[in-house]
Amino acid sequence: MTATLAVLIFVARLIQGHDDLEPVAVLAGKAEYEFTRVVARVERKADGSALCTAARVGDGLFLTNFHCDEPCSGLQFRMGYVEGAQRSQQTVWRCTRLVHKELRFDYALYAAEPLGPTDFPVLPLWVGPLRDGQRLLAASHPTGRPLQVDRSPGCKVIDATPFLSAAGRMNIKHGCDTEVSSSGTPLLDRQTGYGVALHWGGLDDYNEAIPMSLVVKSLREHAPAVIPELTLEGG
Repeated sequence: MTATLAVLIFVARLIQGHDDLEPVAVLAGKAEYEFTRVVARVERKADGSALCTAARVGDGLFLTNFHCDEPCSGLQFRMGYVEGAQRSQQTVWRCTRLVHKELRFDYALYAAEPLGPTDFPVLPLWVGPLRDGQRLLAASHPTGRPLQVDRSPGCKVIDATPFLSAAGRMNIKHGCDTEVSSSGTPLLDRQTGYGVALHWGGLDDYNEAIPMSLVVKSLREHAPAVIPELTLEGG
C-alpha cells in the first residue's frame, strides 16, 4: 500500500459514536476558550477555501499535517474564524516558507507573516509522556466550518502507547470527534491547554494522532534552528 493510498483510506469519517462537535462559543468565559485561540483554518490563498486545521506554535510558525499537501506559495492561515466574528476580528497569515515536513509523523511546519493583528496566543507543546484516559479538548475547522470543539467525556487518550499504524505512522489512539478538514488539529490537554498530539486520521472505533514529543524530536533532528522559537513543556 502506498503512503498516498493509506492517507485516502484512513482519513475518512471521524465522528466516534455520537457527534459531540459544538461551536467554540460554548466555552465562552472559560479558560478552555483561550486554549482554543491558537487554532487556525488552513486555506488556499487563491480563493480562501478550507484545506485543514493548524496551530500557531511560534511567533510566525504554524503546524499542520503533512498530507494537507499544498505548496507554501498557495497557503494561508486564518486565526479567529469563529461563528459571528467579523473580518476585523480575524487575522490571515500568509505562508512564506516551509520549515520542514515529514510523512512518517504526518506533520508540516510553515513560517508565515500576518496581515493583521497578532494578539493570538502560541500553543505550548507537551514533550513528556501521555497517559491512558487523559482528558483532551479538540478544536478544529471540520469541513471548513467556524471553529468547533469536542469537550465531551469521550474526548480523551484511549491508548497512550505509540504503535505503528497500517499507514506507517507512530500513533496514539484518541476518541475526540473530527471531520474532513480537521486534519492537523492539535489535541489539547484539558487542564493545561498544552498541545499533546497532532490528529491526522481515524478508523471506525478510534481516531489517530502523532504524539507531540515525536514531532518535536523530528524537528530537533531536521530543523534544530527552530527549536528555540517553540514553547516546550514536560522535558
